[in-house]
Amino acid sequence: YFLKPIDYAELTRIIKKAIKEAYDNEPSESSFYKLDTSDTESAQKALLAYVDEHFKEEISREQLSEMFFFDPDYITKIFKKETGFSYKNYVLQKRLSLAKKLLTETDYSIHDIALHVGYDNYSYFTRLFKKSFGMTPVEFRNQK
Repeated sequence: YFLKPIDYAELTRIIKKAIKEAYDNEPSESSFYKLDTSDTESAQKALLAYVDEHFKEEISREQLSEMFFFDPDYITKIFKKETGFSYKNYVLQKRLSLAKKLLTETDYSIHDIALHVGYDNYSYFTRLFKKSFGMTPVEFRNQK
């Protein structure tokens, strides 16, 4: 039995021990079930890289958990540890950072920029931008 909150390091140790015992009892399946820390770290790096490449898309923590075999709450923990942000805020920062760059370096319409960075709703994009930077995208562009 596990009591909440779960210590992920302890959980990983217990899972490794169970897999080792299964390996000792079923050597023919050992390569499939082998788990070590570097595999977990590689999966975490792959998760971060995937989000960096696909942050413009709508991808939930649940979808990421299915793709990378991590619990959705553990995904948030990974992002907080590696980036200082929750998953949602990390994606928000990536999108708004790209929006700022596009506002200063291109003549794309603000609606097109909103679509490009992953927001179908122009008004929502404008509200997020203003909340983060204290000015609307139009005001930001005019200031530069």
